[in-house]
Amino acid sequence: MVNLITQGFPGETPLGISPGGKVATAGHWYQLGDPGSVIALASPPSGFLLESSTVGINDAGDQARFLVKIGPENLVYPFRYHDGAFQQISFIPTGHLSSYGVGSINDAQDITATVQSTGMIAAGPSGSLQELADLVSPAYAGSALTTVGPM
Repeated sequence: MVNLITQGFPGETPLGISPGGKVATAGHWYQLGDPGSVIALASPPSGFLLESSTVGINDAGDQARFLVKIGPENLVYPFRYHDGAFQQISFIPTGHLSSYGVGSINDAQDITATVQSTGMIAAGPSGSLQELADLVSPAYAGSALTTVGPM
């Protein structure tokens, strides 16, 4: 085990890591082995806060993450983060009674995620999330995809 803080990295819990060593935290991202590579995330869109759940990150630093909508229920929404900007990829909120999470983001910025206990996929670089069940073979018609993992 290596203490990243003593190497000059932010004192934040790593939330995701790419195959090539890009690390995402709640407020930054960086390349392992290069403390000079730390980049602060841009401010989230108005009305949203950064959230500390799992984050998918690819080797270019593109990310899939959830942001919290400020309000009485603090619902979370999925976003794509690219070139210092957040792009909302679904307007379906997820609350405390259903599951959510990032599966992965690949080099093409395709994202898998679970939203409202439903497995979803968004084509990169600008596609919105759609139910993954709609795209599987007709042989599996009627199947429920309640969660997704990495592609």
